[in-house]
Amino acid sequence: MKQIVCTILCSLAVGLPTAAQESDGQLQLSTELSPETRAHMSTRIDVPQYEGAMALYLRGEGGDGIMLDLARSGHRDAARVIGRECLRGRMCATTRQESHDLLVASAQTDPGSAQELAAIYRDGLWGGKAFPVDAAKWLVHAHKLGSTSAVYMLEGLPIDAVREAGAEYLLPEPIAPEQQTVSPAPQQEAADMTEGDNGLYTMSESEMTALADLLFGTGGGNVPLGGPTVLPWSETESGFPVFVDSALNNVGDAAASCYLVASEDLERVLARIQAGTNTSSERVEMETDAMMMEFYFETLGNSELNGGAGKVIISIALDDHKVSKSKHPYAGPSKDFCKDNFVSFMTDDAIARAEAAQ
Repeated sequence: MKQIVCTILCSLAVGLPTAAQESDGQLQLSTELSPETRAHMSTRIDVPQYEGAMALYLRGEGGDGIMLDLARSGHRDAARVIGRECLRGRMCATTRQESHDLLVASAQTDPGSAQELAAIYRDGLWGGKAFPVDAAKWLVHAHKLGSTSAVYMLEGLPIDAVREAGAEYLLPEPIAPEQQTVSPAPQQEAADMTEGDNGLYTMSESEMTALADLLFGTGGGNVPLGGPTVLPWSETESGFPVFVDSALNNVGDAAASCYLVASEDLERVLARIQAGTNTSSERVEMETDAMMMEFYFETLGNSELNGGAGKVIISIALDDHKVSKSKHPYAGPSKDFCKDNFVSFMTDDAIARAEAAQ
């Protein structure tokens, strides 16, 4: 009984559902605790602490101790982030070997981690070369765990690797035997933002290609796997945090994340104004925030700035940011961070792209 009470209290402390059930008047403890619940209970690290550590870690400002403790205790999301960030060369909370091993352990039961591991092997970020067969095997495993996008990622692998992994049966459409590699994605043009004669929005050819790449994992780029990340930026060592790396370019993703945090904060201030509990300084701040939010939105909708994306791609990408923000509300940028840094980030990105084009 003491153990049951302790488990219930620990579960409540970390803000997670209890695993206690009442049956025939007897309180019984379910053994179906998630790995994350067990990790929080064993480390006594609650959810707000974890979210705060995640935000610090992705900004390169700390949090690695908490993240590593949870990952070592079986927290799959923490393990996925540690593995991804380290193996992709951004930051390491521990050795590359342990980061890899934590990701492998998480991938046994977590489809997102399995897809992340597949992408690591596909891109040659472990072992000094690409392992497309292993990548295909992990995608099959992710599919068995319930992932739907893993099937489409298979289309981005050489057909001989897919066959060797025994995964050809999962491909949505048969692929010709002579196909051995994936053709690189064509350069995107600015999307046609006009409407057709029937009044309905018409996608340009480049936008349809981008949509297909996003939905089916085709093309030469990496497929976004979801979750917070940090965009490289020479201005700060910690980079620019965003809620997800979507089909948009870096400026587009920064604009999407900043738009979400700005709009959320603006709603809170408006509620205070309507309730009559605001201060005069908040009214001035609200006007500034509204201008910034409009600027983020205009940047997000500008195909010349967001990577050539049109309405459909923008809508999908913004939904990805919203979903990730709901899971990791503290891992993206803050309203003040965006206000202080977004314009400089956008300017530096434009300069970098111009220099690269020369």
